[in-house]
Amino acid sequence: MTRNQRYAEHMARLVAGEFAQDVSLLVAYGSFVTGGQSAVSDVDLYFVPATGRALALSRTFWIEDVGYDLFPMDWERLERIADFSDNLTPLVAEARVLYCRGAADAARFADLQAALRRNLSDSAHMLHAARQRVDEAYAHFGRLCAEEDVGRARYWAGALLMQCSDACAYANGRYFARGLKAQREDLERMEVPAGFLAACAGAVRAKTPQALRAFCRDALCGTDAFVRGRAASAPAAAQGEALAGMVRESVSTFQKLNVCAQTGNEHLAFLSAVCLQDALDEMAREAGAPPLDLLGAFCAQDLAGFAAHAQGLLARLCAAVEAAGGSLRPYASMDEFLADTSWWKTEQGGCET
Repeated sequence: MTRNQRYAEHMARLVAGEFAQDVSLLVAYGSFVTGGQSAVSDVDLYFVPATGRALALSRTFWIEDVGYDLFPMDWERLERIADFSDNLTPLVAEARVLYCRGAADAARFADLQAALRRNLSDSAHMLHAARQRVDEAYAHFGRLCAEEDVGRARYWAGALLMQCSDACAYANGRYFARGLKAQREDLERMEVPAGFLAACAGAVRAKTPQALRAFCRDALCGTDAFVRGRAASAPAAAQGEALAGMVRESVSTFQKLNVCAQTGNEHLAFLSAVCLQDALDEMAREAGAPPLDLLGAFCAQDLAGFAAHAQGLLARLCAAVEAAGGSLRPYASMDEFLADTSWWKTEQGGCET
């Protein structure tokens, strides 16, 4: 039995014996599960706490010149991973459960893995996740531009390139199942922006903040255009449903502008319009909506006219959803909504009634 097998079995026995009701799951991931371990590989393990007592397990160890880390992950974090809002995908997708408290915990984790697989096959969902990674990369680029220390500049460059790499993978409906150690190899096997791999290599070899900024700018701009291009070529029905969800989410803000017009609250009207413009820009960027200018029509002295302009934009969005094959599914009353079971039965794979 190898060192890592002994470590994993010891932790599983410890949890089962001393923390059986305090830990929902003990989970292994990484090369211990997927293969490819070397003589200095560790075992990647995390646990899902059920009680505060479980946190006593959160420790690091130095064993035979190898570092080990046993750390907690709550259910909410795992849900974000399954949603691709968090990029630690292998912790759910490439996972082996070493201990489970009971059937309910096992079913909950299996549901998360199933949700991750559904999201991975949903091009609209993955393009949205790719867009989020691009936005985070832009934030990193801003920090890179402010750095003149080469060490800190390399840090922000590396963070930017990892976000861009995730964005490229997501746009391909993939993720890095083998982690960073095989990321370059995986990128070489998928469609990526022209010049992206060269820009990454240039950043690795760069010796100055100026050079790092130049290579990272190329990588970021190429990734941005690549993700936008994939979104523009996404199937119309997928785009229509994505846009429909965004429109439904924004309806309350459109209504808020009507209320502001009735009450004369210009301050709230302005701030709400800024938030709504951000949502409109996201719809255009990620779901194929037409570019819409809301703030250009803002007038504190004519909030009624501004609210009417906003309602016109909402009508254009509704038309765009219909043209793209989506469905807004408006309910005329709460009674109608409460009587409808089709929305959740369809999501679970059942039949509409």
